[in-house]
Amino acid sequence: MASPSHSSLKRKHDTPMPPLSHHDPLFNVTPDCLQHPEQLSLTQNGIAYTITMAQFVHQHDRYAKHPLPDDLFPWLHGVDGLDHQQSLFFGVRKVVVPKHRGLMLVHAGSSSAEDHVKRLAYSLPADLLVEQQLSPDTNQPVWQFRKDPEALHGIHLRNFSIQSWRCASISDLVVFGPHAKTVACRLAQAQECIHRERQQYHQRLALSAGKRAVVNANDLQYRIFIISGKICQCWRNQTESFIFSLDAFDTIQQNFPEWVWYDDQGTQQQCLSLADMEKQEMNQFTRASQITDHLWVGSSHDVPVFDHDDQVAQLNNPLGFSVCIECHDLAEMTCQSELTLARAMLEERDQDQVPPELMHLDMYSTGAVMDSAQDLDAFLASLKDLLMFMDDMTRQGRNVLIHSLDAYSESSLLVLTWMMYKQDLSLRDAYLSLQHQRSFFVFASDVPLLQVVDHFLRQSSALDYYKQKWIASLHNNTPSQLLDHPSRLLMTDQTIHEISHPQPLTLAVNPLPSNPDKDDWLSCPHFEGSFPSRMLPFLYLGNLNHATNPAMLKALGISYVVSVGENADLNNQDFQHLFLDNLYDDGIDSVKSQYDRTVAFVDEAHKRGAKCLIHCRVGVSRSAALTIAYVMHHFEPLSLVAAYTLVRARRLNVIIQPNLKFMYELLQLEQQLTGRFIVPWHFLSHQIHLLNDTFASQKEELSF
Repeated sequence: MASPSHSSLKRKHDTPMPPLSHHDPLFNVTPDCLQHPEQLSLTQNGIAYTITMAQFVHQHDRYAKHPLPDDLFPWLHGVDGLDHQQSLFFGVRKVVVPKHRGLMLVHAGSSSAEDHVKRLAYSLPADLLVEQQLSPDTNQPVWQFRKDPEALHGIHLRNFSIQSWRCASISDLVVFGPHAKTVACRLAQAQECIHRERQQYHQRLALSAGKRAVVNANDLQYRIFIISGKICQCWRNQTESFIFSLDAFDTIQQNFPEWVWYDDQGTQQQCLSLADMEKQEMNQFTRASQITDHLWVGSSHDVPVFDHDDQVAQLNNPLGFSVCIECHDLAEMTCQSELTLARAMLEERDQDQVPPELMHLDMYSTGAVMDSAQDLDAFLASLKDLLMFMDDMTRQGRNVLIHSLDAYSESSLLVLTWMMYKQDLSLRDAYLSLQHQRSFFVFASDVPLLQVVDHFLRQSSALDYYKQKWIASLHNNTPSQLLDHPSRLLMTDQTIHEISHPQPLTLAVNPLPSNPDKDDWLSCPHFEGSFPSRMLPFLYLGNLNHATNPAMLKALGISYVVSVGENADLNNQDFQHLFLDNLYDDGIDSVKSQYDRTVAFVDEAHKRGAKCLIHCRVGVSRSAALTIAYVMHHFEPLSLVAAYTLVRARRLNVIIQPNLKFMYELLQLEQQLTGRFIVPWHFLSHQIHLLNDTFASQKEELSF
């Protein structure tokens, strides 16, 4: 049987639509996008509408400005009404799919290799959205939208991985790529299946709970669009026909370069990966800086390398380093003979002459590699030799680089030790001096070792006491993640809570006879090794332990504190305190109602030349969301993606994890501040999932 003509399809399936008003709760495409329908295989009534790239860009611009709805939760959490535990937690009896029409761009490649060729910005590959499953009616394989994995059943607050196919099932889908027709057929079949399933569910729900339960049920039928190059109308023998140019990529590259992610050669034209953006932000934030004369701190990316562009390899060493000391967890302490050899090799050249080859030395990144008093004594002896060597080199005017892979945690042990040695500072003053110059992170397990080093360098009579304290700390119940993973780690809320509340040490030694110092924040039981994270010169993000160490806050110049759901109970005479009560990280509470109060409070601190701390319990979700909101406001207009990567990178070793609803509300804030969202929710969620998956210590997210 011959396929009906385009004209008959247009008359049969097109229905006139009223113009979209600002108050229309549902987004819809304009009628000009429904002029060129085509019958699809695999379906009974599947239709794909051919549109140009210009039409798609116009529709996407309208969609980006259309107010994002508030009623997608708890459905986006993965709640389907079939899990009693879910329904009880989120306070719902029956769940219907929200009535919403999104707009999603789908890349039609046939393999993962084609995902990086001729790909448009913000598109998701089709195999991420649909898969073949057996039909319960015919027991035959059909294309359906992906189902939430069994492992994700239960209560989850950070289900970023399921957002792509959940959003696809309530969106019009726009297909572009070398296999657009094939993919369009699969998507249309998935749409038919999900529409039939929802109708059957609504019928059962109406019978069991009454018709009122399905008043707002989603009965929408979603569409498929295919982007083509040109649509030319012509007349032949009084018959209207259309000519389609299926390879539109050349036209798109020429006329819409901002929409090209990967070009026809597979070259990336713009950075849309959150992982790459975070890496760029981190490299910029941790770039090498000079902390004392001729002594630099940076990452391993700052180590000079040989440039092989010319026939003769030359060392690319713009800062003129002579010695590079790498701090890592597999290091062996540099011995005295190695230092003697390095001195001899450097003395062969003038003091102002950079050697053709660098001297590379090693240093422990943490004291966790030692487990006895003998190890400690050997370490202290080697450490003093290394410090004397570094001092000799810098006095001679030679530049020394202390580096590690992350540039902020693994090198902190040596950097703080150097500042105590070189500038004759106490550990407390070394902390503050380094914080003034660059951000850093110290593991709680290394604080006792740094205290030993402090008293060792000063030849203090209390050295034996601190050695015994360090030995006792080896048996402390510190979570193993601190010792086994000195780099960044994506941890559950429970693990971060344990790290934020270490067990107190039980020492088999008599305490030092001294008067308690109320300003000694270093000895405060709430001090966990590191300061809160500096987001901006006047804004810090931290946890409850930071907020309950008032001496440390004063030392950092922090006099304004925003407590998000956790009361720090600070003295009102010393601190301006904003307590945002009854705000929980439960996927139910909304954070956007607190934007205005928080922004006004932090702005007041900034205008008065003060510094402000925003904290919750662990500093990863509630306080992180409000910090992102403030950064977006402060640099207005700043996109959510830019603010998110800035805060995530500057939180250093603690990876922020605002829950799903908080992130969605931040996207609504972006729309409010700029008049549109920049990155669609489905693409943003997928990128967050990929980014978290890179650091995940376990595949399953926190569930209750």
